[in-house]
Amino acid sequence: MPGARSAPHRGRTASSEWADPPRKGALVPVAVPPIPLRARAIGLPRPQAARRTISPRPVARPRACRPIDAMTQDSDTQFAQRVAAIERRYAGRPAALRRKIAWLVLLGLGILVAVLVVTSSLAAFLFVVALHTPFPANLACLALASVVLTLVIGQAICLLWTPTTAPCDRELKRDECPRLFQVLDKLQAQARSRPFDHVWLNTDFNAKVWSEPRLGLLGFSRRHLLLGFPLLLLVSPDQATAILAHELAHQSASHDWFSLWIGRVQEAWSVVFSNWGTASAGWMQLFRKPLQWFVSWYWPRFHAHAFVLSRSDEYEADRRSAEWTTVNDAATALFAIQCLGTRLSQEFWPEVHREMNRVPEPPDAIYDREQRELSLPPDPALAKRWITEALRFRTLHSDSHPSLADRLRNLGANPDVLAQGGFPLAPRHSAAEDFLAPRFESLRDEMSQLWKTDNARAWNILYHNAQRLQRELATSERSSSNPSATSTPPVSDSTGEASPPPKSSPQLGAEWNRLAKRMELEGFLKSEPLLREFLDQHPQHLMGWLTLGGNLLSVGDESGLACLRRVIDGDQPALAADAFMVWKNWLERRDDPAALTQLQTEIDHFQEAQLAADEERRSVRPTDRFRCVTLDHPERLALQKSLAALPELETAWLAEKEMQHQPHRRLFVLVVEAKRRGWLDRQWHERNAALARQLSTQVHLPGQWLVIPPAGGFRKVALAIRNVPQTQVVLEPPATT
Repeated sequence: MPGARSAPHRGRTASSEWADPPRKGALVPVAVPPIPLRARAIGLPRPQAARRTISPRPVARPRACRPIDAMTQDSDTQFAQRVAAIERRYAGRPAALRRKIAWLVLLGLGILVAVLVVTSSLAAFLFVVALHTPFPANLACLALASVVLTLVIGQAICLLWTPTTAPCDRELKRDECPRLFQVLDKLQAQARSRPFDHVWLNTDFNAKVWSEPRLGLLGFSRRHLLLGFPLLLLVSPDQATAILAHELAHQSASHDWFSLWIGRVQEAWSVVFSNWGTASAGWMQLFRKPLQWFVSWYWPRFHAHAFVLSRSDEYEADRRSAEWTTVNDAATALFAIQCLGTRLSQEFWPEVHREMNRVPEPPDAIYDREQRELSLPPDPALAKRWITEALRFRTLHSDSHPSLADRLRNLGANPDVLAQGGFPLAPRHSAAEDFLAPRFESLRDEMSQLWKTDNARAWNILYHNAQRLQRELATSERSSSNPSATSTPPVSDSTGEASPPPKSSPQLGAEWNRLAKRMELEGFLKSEPLLREFLDQHPQHLMGWLTLGGNLLSVGDESGLACLRRVIDGDQPALAADAFMVWKNWLERRDDPAALTQLQTEIDHFQEAQLAADEERRSVRPTDRFRCVTLDHPERLALQKSLAALPELETAWLAEKEMQHQPHRRLFVLVVEAKRRGWLDRQWHERNAALARQLSTQVHLPGQWLVIPPAGGFRKVALAIRNVPQTQVVLEPPATT
């Protein structure tokens, strides 16, 4: 019963969850929109990450490098597209969806049984043939029959054997927490469900139930309940009871039998297939190979259909929770967990993690501190923004749970009334104090120590990184005070390739690096004035506008859209693509489908133009049109100095290819010719090629550039450029006063 939407459960045990935070609730970097490494200080958590405990140093992920489930071969985007197609096809036709899922289940079972029957029959046939075949031919039949029989047994083991992992959580016993088990007994009687085999307590801001099949596809599962101590610490006993009621509703006998059956099948099959396509040890992988093609085709389709059905079941579980407790308890629990989770991720945990800049170990008694700080009212402006964001988020296709507003309306609760009641605070008497009595204090200390132990290594690494950044920042600031000692190295663009520093500012790269390090150490809010001052001095620095715009949106300031628009309208397509991604992620969580459709249309046009522009820049031909180059004085002076520093260079010509698509993306072609060593210089062509390779990394021009020799495969292109007037470069830089 998450108050948040959790990511789809693919490649692990399926479960019903209250939230989907990182394991052990701490120093796991939050996934951010793909932004170049130099923008690490942006720190853009996805909206669903607002319920997570985030790292103060989110690591940007490169495009096309998101984790892909080895079993399903579906990326997050592909899975969302598959789910969207299913929802469109079966909109308003729940019976048709159920028939399709039932057909898929029967198909899967039928194929698997058929494979086992056919291979078993083949093994039996070979044994019969061996009995009626004279020696020594019968030995070959027996050997082949043994191989087939081994394959059958191996496949059966693959389908029925599920690896068990020892839990690293704290198991709760009835004699330790009698009040908790008393509440569970009452709810289980109402739900007509059997008791849990194990009840666990851990440091996740979460609650969930899951089943662990004993016999693979045949089921016979163990049932587990996991309770996150931070969750129990921040909700009241009545709200926690509503949470437990929701979880039990998913496995209740009064729940829709078809959904319950499909849920159990999905749980069992997800465990069996979770590591099917991965490189596992030895003999098990050999037996999986014959069925690999079927699993790769079947599982993504079945899982997507079952995913759509399970999300609709969340509404039914919410209604059962309200029936077994009260509508107010269920609604306030959803509202509180959403708001308090956002406050944890955006205020409490960032403040805790900033301490790693000063101390090498995590703090003690973290949950006592959490309860104390979250019992105090937040800043009114922040509280209003968090409530507004919580109620405006809308359900995405990849969300395993509906949005908060949809779930509240399903319960018959008015979201506006809850918002008017103010921002929820940690209760005076929490569910943890009630359910975990009389062991509350000892369990709180135990969970605090567990959190500290789990995060000690990561904390220490980040502490040393912070110390290194502080030393680098101090060195850089001392160097900036001595202009003669500074130099501006090439700055990598968002593609990772070397490109020149921005125009007319040789120290801009070093200045931006200092600012990025300060933002990484101090956070965006403290560094925002410095960032705005930097952009006032360098308004063409698109990375700075991307950083500012992304961070403003992450704190709910819509003025960040104007910053992103500047990046989109700029001359760096890679950064424009990042700006589009940030903008789209922000719009996807708001109830504004018209704006999202308009932005998607603009993205489609941008991608089409990008493909056409990339194709135009893919090659240079003699038939292309070239023109003489117009460079600013500092750029031309830098080029002349680079060329004059090479004694092997005889002469050079510089031209610009005329573009039809995205003409602001300039493509320069530099032709360099080495000096001849006599009339019969046999090494002249090789020295031309070596000179071109050397200059390709030393020359910096305001755009893309290609350095070519005047002979070989580029001979005709070089000749066409040399015929363009005013393209020859003066090697000796003009005297300056």
